Amino acid sequence: MIFCARLWYVGACIIVDSNACVGFQRQLFQFLWHRSTELIRRLTLIRPAIEGGLGIFHLETRFAAMRCLHIKQLICNYGAAKWHAFAEYWVGLSLRHWKPEFLCNARPHSFDRPTFYDVTLADFRRLSQRQPGL
Repeated sequence: MIFCARLWYVGACIIVDSNACVGFQRQLFQFLWHRSTELIRRLTLIRPAIEGGLGIFHLETRFAAMRCLHIKQLICNYGAAKWHAFAEYWVGLSLRHWKPEFLCNARPHSFDRPTFYDVTLADFRRLSQRQPGL
């Protein structure tokens, strides 16, 4: 969805309030239904375009998935980004089960985490339980 594309980056970098997500989605559906004589079911609107839908995402789930991608990139070492050292400092001990190298005492670790990483780790744990291969 083109009008949601600007939200993806913001939603991956900061914690968006749940009320804001619900409000935005409510406004989105009201906009789509505004001039329609018949309401189109939400189930139809969320389907991919190839199936006749508009491909609308559930924002909170999409943001959680994007934050989980942040953790996956840290675990799998995609690229040598500068943020890896900071992220490993904040969440390395919490991810030691997925990547044993994070348990090394030669690397600094923090016991306190920023709220972003608390929410991101909670999302990662919740979503990784649904995907046994993760």
